[in-house]
Amino acid sequence: MSDAEEALASALDKAGLGYLREYRFQPKRKWRADFCLRESVLVEVEGQGRHQTFVGFRNDAEKYNEAARLIDLMVYAGLVT
Repeated sequence: MSDAEEALASALDKAGLGYLREYRFQPKRKWRADFCLRESVLVEVEGQGRHQTFVGFRNDAEKYNEAARLIDLMVYAGLVT
């Protein structure tokens, strides 16, 4: 897990909010979200690396569109640690 994901997990723990990590929201594609709260809110922590290439961005957009279709709320977090 990235430092940003660890920081978010720590904040959620301190707030007393339950969550699942690496939640598989689309089993056919094996797509996962970094966090899931109450099975209707997905949180994706944006990092660096493949996410900053055209292909990585396009693949992320496809994943996010599918998440938006299946669940109630998708949150994208860019955290500074």
